[in-house]
Amino acid sequence: MSTTNRLTDQITRLLSAAEDVDQLATEYHATIQPLRQALQAVADISLQETDRWADAVAALARQLLVSGLHDTPAILQELEQRWGVLSRIGRLKSALTGQAFCDALAQTIEKGAFPREFFTTIKQHAIDHTIVRREICEVLSYLLYVYQQRTAPAFARRYHTILTQSGMENVNFQLLLADYGKSLSVATAEAVVDWENFVEANPVFTVLIRPSLPALDEQDDTPPEGGAGDFCVDQEPVESSDWFDELFRYACAKLKGQERTAIEVLCAAGGEMRIVDLATKEGIGWEDTFEGFKNLQKRLNPKLRKIGWRIVRRNNAALLIRLGREKQRRKKP
Repeated sequence: MSTTNRLTDQITRLLSAAEDVDQLATEYHATIQPLRQALQAVADISLQETDRWADAVAALARQLLVSGLHDTPAILQELEQRWGVLSRIGRLKSALTGQAFCDALAQTIEKGAFPREFFTTIKQHAIDHTIVRREICEVLSYLLYVYQQRTAPAFARRYHTILTQSGMENVNFQLLLADYGKSLSVATAEAVVDWENFVEANPVFTVLIRPSLPALDEQDDTPPEGGAGDFCVDQEPVESSDWFDELFRYACAKLKGQERTAIEVLCAAGGEMRIVDLATKEGIGWEDTFEGFKNLQKRLNPKLRKIGWRIVRRNNAALLIRLGREKQRRKKP
């Protein structure tokens, strides 16, 4: 076979594989979409519309069963670690909200109706709706994560079979397409990212379920739980809570001992805490507070730099900083 014919054959196989991958991605999204829509509906309806919101949760409970997540109550128990960390560092309302919603959803699955006691708990403890929505979205996103974790590997195997049969298993498939002037659709590229993520030993968990549009009555104009200044030195939010959620999950998956505890506690505290307070947390317990923190920095920073973070000491506080933001913060008066 001439070089020209060989290249023509490779292009034909490349384009045929792209069509097969597009079709596989369409099937994958069709499988995921019903549950994702039910989860999104709960996130989108205002908590002020209690009847509609409760109906949406009941519909979600039915869809969870249809989607094969019959062990949802057991899945929800896996989130107890998050509520425990939030409770230990003083974010009691967040921990209470998350646990109460998990309990209410489990009851809804069992009995078919959402328990109104959930609303009573939120009202009784005067929990701001921003806190409620954030923790509910954490639970909703985790349920989607588990469903994808169980669904994606089968599609990943079929995806790699397509590449193998087309002779593309040892090349960068998407790079070859781009070189030919083609690209996967956004939906297909997202599916490929899922397939590649969920064949990993510790797939990355990202909060994917958020309100499409935040309700006007749920804007966060309240001080942090426990009063302003409990954990923050300068009362300015250090980074986005979404970034801290991702760092929190990294710690759960990749770190151990004091390193993991320190990152979990700092993330849950908004990225900043007095070192003397950090030293007293369960699992840390430094006798020499600042020497203990110095040793923690030496061990942690090489690991954190790989994912774009570092931990520093500032005004006797431990501070988490995203790389690329430090210079910007130093310029502030």
